[in-house]
Amino acid sequence: MLDASVLLARDEEERTYIMVEDTARYFRLMKDWADRQANVVRILEELDIPIDRIDEALTELDELLRGWADRYHAEDGFPFILQMIVGQKDL
Repeated sequence: MLDASVLLARDEEERTYIMVEDTARYFRLMKDWADRQANVVRILEELDIPIDRIDEALTELDELLRGWADRYHAEDGFPFILQMIVGQKDL
């Protein structure tokens, strides 16, 4: 049986690999956007959410994106990726 510290270290290592892969994909897509490649869109929204509504807002965003993806997904469709991270803006 693995101890909790080993599991935590494995989780952190896996999250680091995912972060590196996601960052590489992000920069590739940003380059495609800068080069005006077809079907590449940059989306950025800055907003102020009341602290007591953050959980509600994030849940709604997740549901909205899942519904959008379900509406347009087709097994024989052209493969797309929507990559997002949401968090507190630098102050």
